[in-house]
Amino acid sequence: MNANWHATWQAEQLEGWMREQAGKRWPEHRCALLSNPAAERELDAIVLDELWPGVEQALRGSRLVALTGGGDATPAQAMETIYRKFTTRSLTFIIEDPERPAGPRARKPWHCRFEIEAWIEGYFLNKTTILSFPQDFAMAKLTRLLEEPLMQGRPPELSWYEGHDGPGTYNVELSTGRGYGWNLRGQSGARESVRKTVEDHLQLIAAMDRLAQDWTDGAAFTALHRLAARANAAC
Repeated sequence: MNANWHATWQAEQLEGWMREQAGKRWPEHRCALLSNPAAERELDAIVLDELWPGVEQALRGSRLVALTGGGDATPAQAMETIYRKFTTRSLTFIIEDPERPAGPRARKPWHCRFEIEAWIEGYFLNKTTILSFPQDFAMAKLTRLLEEPLMQGRPPELSWYEGHDGPGTYNVELSTGRGYGWNLRGQSGARESVRKTVEDHLQLIAAMDRLAQDWTDGAAFTALHRLAARANAAC
């Protein structure tokens, strides 16, 4: 073994894990998952000081908010480690309407979730948006949305939700993501990319709310279709 092993972060993390598992009949993990604390702090600073401000800029002036940790944690508290080849830190947040909070009786026709991942070589932005349509919505329009050529790299998925306290809904899920190396965009470019992506989804949310006022409005659906294709491609 390397003479300097006990001075490494790997040794420190492994010894800490072994102390946590000592005396346990069934260890919590079949293997030890280790992460570099110094790298975690560096990545947290990048996400919180460089990328998260892009989210805040996009929401400025909007009634909508970004919630981390289910709304019970600050962005710093909601940071998590993803165990990969390189230390990776992740921040998940949802876009929420304080006037229509999520819950069993939520009546807003959309759900929007983002995940920012950062590692030493770059970042990744995952996004998932669910658009909910009433059961009597024109299937021809949904088919047109599902067949949109600009979204065929990762096409939308259609599902049916059986409502427990009301009518069921058709749900169209748009889920995609894209990553970049720091050498391609840099941290300021990444912040601008995050801002633009969130803004595109805010416009999509607004279009869905407009359509929900009159589900038969053809012009409102056309606008939603266009914005869905743009938001699903943007990163």
